[in-house]
Amino acid sequence: MFAVCAKTLRRLGAEVRIHAGAENSVRALAPTDPFADPVRGDPAGWTTPAAWFRPPEPALAGDPPRVRIEVEGLPNLLHELVHAALAGRLADDHGFDYGAIPYDTDTIDGRAVLWDELSAAVISCAYLMPEREPTADAWTRASAWFDEQLGIQPVFYGLEHEPARFWDRVPTLARTHASELAAMTACGYARVDALLRWGGGESCPRPAALDFWQLWQRRGGQGERA
Repeated sequence: MFAVCAKTLRRLGAEVRIHAGAENSVRALAPTDPFADPVRGDPAGWTTPAAWFRPPEPALAGDPPRVRIEVEGLPNLLHELVHAALAGRLADDHGFDYGAIPYDTDTIDGRAVLWDELSAAVISCAYLMPEREPTADAWTRASAWFDEQLGIQPVFYGLEHEPARFWDRVPTLARTHASELAAMTACGYARVDALLRWGGGESCPRPAALDFWQLWQRRGGQGERA
């Protein structure tokens, strides 16, 4: 899985660095071309038509990298790939506007940032799980990775000093705007699959069929499916 993921990102023009203590970051070194429209804003556009992917000219072995991706390991690399797929390009921190922090979940733009993050967490876990009959150990690893990915999220919503308020709010938002989250996650699954097939061929691994609630309910039973 690592080889396919890294090859895909390299074909998009990225230099991939794996090392302990990495920032888990994406940094642009040169202008990059979009390969799809970003999945943010109007949820009516969060679809996955067959023609969504505009394959760029693959980067060649001797080409200078246009983006540097530094991660601690495969789970982090998968997470960055999902963000790139939803952003439709490789860019500094996937084009998130950190100047807009705290994001406002009363707005579609603010919720889209949260759905993007939750989708990246779910899909990266799905690719780390066996497609069929996951073991108890596999669930334990996936649940731990899901928690790790979400750990910093209260900061982005102005609740770093009151994280419990953020965690209480997440399941309510996920229920109230279930169609938005489902559309974003479905789009992420389809786009990552298309990218991996473009980058690594038809033999790329298949993800387990996970959604937000399956993983959320394992993180201490917080929230219930509507």
